[in-house]
Amino acid sequence: MNPAVEFNNVSKSFGNFVAVRDFSLKVENGQFVTLLGSSGSGKSTSLMMLAGFMAPSGGHISIDGRDVTELAPHKRNIGLVYQNYALFPHMTVAANVGFPLKMRHVAKAEIARRVRSALEKVHLDVFADRFPAQLSGGQQQRVALARAMVFEPAILLMDEPLGALDKNLREEMQVEIKRIQRDVGITTIYVTHDQEEAMSMSDNVVVMSKGQIEQAAPPAQLYERPRNAFIAQFIGSANVIPGFVKSNEGAKSFVSETGTTIPLQMHGAVEEGARKAAIVRPERIRFGTGNDSLAVPAVVESVLYGGTMIRYATRAGEQRIDVVAVNDGGAPRQPGETVHLIWEPKDFLLVDATAN
Repeated sequence: MNPAVEFNNVSKSFGNFVAVRDFSLKVENGQFVTLLGSSGSGKSTSLMMLAGFMAPSGGHISIDGRDVTELAPHKRNIGLVYQNYALFPHMTVAANVGFPLKMRHVAKAEIARRVRSALEKVHLDVFADRFPAQLSGGQQQRVALARAMVFEPAILLMDEPLGALDKNLREEMQVEIKRIQRDVGITTIYVTHDQEEAMSMSDNVVVMSKGQIEQAAPPAQLYERPRNAFIAQFIGSANVIPGFVKSNEGAKSFVSETGTTIPLQMHGAVEEGARKAAIVRPERIRFGTGNDSLAVPAVVESVLYGGTMIRYATRAGEQRIDVVAVNDGGAPRQPGETVHLIWEPKDFLLVDATAN
């Protein structure tokens, strides 16, 4: 079976500026895939090339095995949802949703049936006769989503669709969009700069930077096994410690650029002298005792009380190491207190120090 979407060495240049470089990606049928990156990473440009609104400078784009690189947008059978909804203010909800079908000269009775079905999917069937100005931001976004799906496209594209909503409504709409996508089974490619949004909604996340893919993987793999320091810092919070591997009588350790030595386990394949970045997530660090052979002595510099969690900034020698601890009701550690930091060997990763 052909992938639902395939980018094959796609690039896009604007004069001397390369917005997308050697972009290759396969999206399987029914998947929810998010292009994640900061402004200027190339994610929206990639989406617009798939939609047909921009022509690639090189490479090919296929939908269900068919090369659509030079195909007009209206012939690609793609639904598109924008951040600004793009609803017609003078039309009712039903008329807005039915507009793509009207443009396709679908019979009135069939339009009515499909509009009713689409509005039921987004739980807005009782609002069919209202106008956009009479709806909340979340409801307007669901109208835009129903309109994008009403003509049964092969692919649904969503470009920062929740960017205009407040935090609570955005989280509510994340759940709604994922529910609708799962119920309908439509292949969806979603663009966002919000890491939490991407991680909570997606089957696969494609992290982009400077027009290239840094890593494409399921959310858990991105977080637990980042391929380089850029990914570790971009996805969640991480202690990223540049340095090199040192061996002494068969025992290996990691020496940070600031001179802090950290004992290593389970890194037998790493060559001595190899320059790496050590990654350890703050929530994977615990406070141990001086009797732990792998413990790293440190001093607490600051304490941020967050209710359920407490964040500590500690310093081991010249190296800062952040720790996030669950509030168990006990007395927090205090600034100036000496502590011993420990973690499971599997949680201390050595990765490439540079991005792609």
